[in-house]
Amino acid sequence: MQDFLNRVRRDHNNGLDLEWLRRVEPHKSKQYLLSFLGLGTKCVDCVRLLTLHQRAFPVDINIARIAVRLGWVPVLVEGSLQVHHIDEYPELESVQKYLLPRLCNLDQETLYELHYQMITFGKVFCTKREPNCKACPMRGECKHFASACGKWLVLPNSEKDMETSDKVSPELKCPQISIGDIEDVPTIRLNKDGSTRKVKEIIKHNKYISSLKTEHEVYVLPDSHHLLAEFPKREIDDPNSYLLAIWTPGSLEVIKDHQIPCRTAMENRFPLNGTFFQINEVFADHDSSINPIDVPRAWLCGLVKRTVHFGTTVADMFKGLSTKTIQQCFSEGNVCFKGFERTEKRTTTLIASLYLERKMESRVIHKEQEEYGLRLKEAFEKEEENRRMREAREKAENERIMKVAFEQEKERKIKEVREKEENEGRIKEAREKKAAVERRMKETLEQEEKERRIKELQEREAHERRVREALEKAENQRKLKEAREKEENEKKLREAIELEEKGKRLIEAFERAKTERRLKEELEEAARGQGKRRKNTERKSRAPRKGNETT
Repeated sequence: MQDFLNRVRRDHNNGLDLEWLRRVEPHKSKQYLLSFLGLGTKCVDCVRLLTLHQRAFPVDINIARIAVRLGWVPVLVEGSLQVHHIDEYPELESVQKYLLPRLCNLDQETLYELHYQMITFGKVFCTKREPNCKACPMRGECKHFASACGKWLVLPNSEKDMETSDKVSPELKCPQISIGDIEDVPTIRLNKDGSTRKVKEIIKHNKYISSLKTEHEVYVLPDSHHLLAEFPKREIDDPNSYLLAIWTPGSLEVIKDHQIPCRTAMENRFPLNGTFFQINEVFADHDSSINPIDVPRAWLCGLVKRTVHFGTTVADMFKGLSTKTIQQCFSEGNVCFKGFERTEKRTTTLIASLYLERKMESRVIHKEQEEYGLRLKEAFEKEEENRRMREAREKAENERIMKVAFEQEKERKIKEVREKEENEGRIKEAREKKAAVERRMKETLEQEEKERRIKELQEREAHERRVREALEKAENQRKLKEAREKEENEKKLREAIELEEKGKRLIEAFERAKTERRLKEELEEAARGQGKRRKNTERKSRAPRKGNETT
């Protein structure tokens, strides 16, 4: 688990979020999960089907057993071994490899329902040891049942016919199974003598198994009942209600046990229907089972009653029961196999008083009830021994896994040390290269700075020279301009003087011309006056001469 978490953190920048698996393609998520040590095909497909809601079909031992017995997965049986003598089954991956291509057209919801229904079917009817074939609704199609009863085509029409059918043929040959176009067919290699069991002995033993089921009548508590003040609120999609089992000493009702719905107890953290628990399963509250409380009878008035079936396992509870009784248990009642500690939020072993002492607390204890108690005790001890053996096997397996993990961790650490040394060498080289580069860069920068200063000095000198030249040029231009302006002024002054003299001369000439013109006019006037006088004189001298002529 630690390696798993470390790997996830390395892959996702110290993050532990795997929600990205919902957004990638299914085959990529499967490939990624299978890359972790300890995760097999079944675990990965469970994650994909139940959590990622992808199309997958996990195969556990129940599904593999059912598929072989019903003939869904054909097997090649060696020798004359019959189907009902098979005590070992193909590997789960082989069964899954055969079933998955034939279920690929089903959607995710159908695959999930088929998955948990087959698991429940394997726990209730088709158990590994001593299956409840008498009540099995699939016995008409079951090769295991046909082989055990010696009737392949003619099956009993009722449970009564089944009970009266004591003749069996355990040595009947297993029918030929058609494998069609299947290439990879699992082969069963077993010891026939060690695996054979008599069907008569199974049926004879099953006559007493029905007494292993213990029934309690309980009250259904509504969600708003004040007895549930300290309990968590029931989940919205939880099909079961809170229940309580009672016994009555006098006028008080003493609650023997609260029954907590599975989904509510587990806070709806993962799918529960059939995969982990039964759809109608409830947990017995461990605290109220050990420390019952007194409740007035009036508090229970008007509450609905129903039946809860208690036992150690699903298989032990439903052994030997009829189909109708089993259907009634699932449709009209609840089942309880585990206790629940609310403080630690985990399941625990069911207290023995719920499935051992209930009938003993009632009326007179008969001889049959004593035998029932002994058988139940033996079954409990056997179950406890099996549990211890399983725990021992699991412990050995865990130790082996831990040893492998330790070796892998050791190799990983050695690899990390080597990588660290290599990284340190690379870092040292990189630092040396960096120092050399920085030194060269520093020299380059100093050289550039020196060149820049020289260039700036040269540019400053050139600028000052240009400024001096510009100033000198401006001064020369100014002097030249002043000289030109002085020359122009002198020229203008000379021109003005010349113009003034010329004006004076012109005035003098004009005055002289005017005087000459006046003199001329006066002369002309005098000449005209003289001519006029001369004319008058001439006229006067000619006038008498003319008169004399007229006369």
